[in-house]
Amino acid sequence: MYNEALKELIKRLKYQRDWKIASCFADEMNKMIREFPAYDLIVPIPLGNRRLHERGFNQTEALLYEANLPFTSLLARKDGEKQSKKSKKERIHTENPFSLVGKEELPGKKILLIDDLYTTGTTLRHAAYTLKNAEAKAVNSMTIGR
Repeated sequence: MYNEALKELIKRLKYQRDWKIASCFADEMNKMIREFPAYDLIVPIPLGNRRLHERGFNQTEALLYEANLPFTSLLARKDGEKQSKKSKKERIHTENPFSLVGKEELPGKKILLIDDLYTTGTTLRHAAYTLKNAEAKAVNSMTIGR
């Protein structure tokens, strides 16, 4: 659950650039991932170029790296306003910010999408829509907080 303790850890990871926080979640991520249906590829939710430049790293990729989980970056994200600055209604009604890279790897594949937080689910829905439109067979998702 996204309680005050998790909120503080995520804040430190994302905004204070404390990469080692990602290692706190490694064991739990590995435990959780074994409970998912079979998948072919793990795909992290990407950051837009501006946000990636500001932070210096993608926190979702850091989580996967620290958990020693191989991943494939198949999505690109347009720069836009921070989700945390939007109301719930604004988040739900956003335009799909994702496009595909590496389409040749997707047809018929089962994808496990990974993100740090699930709030409204809009980010994961847009990403899944993009992957399914590129002929992914199935898309499931996992986050560390909700």
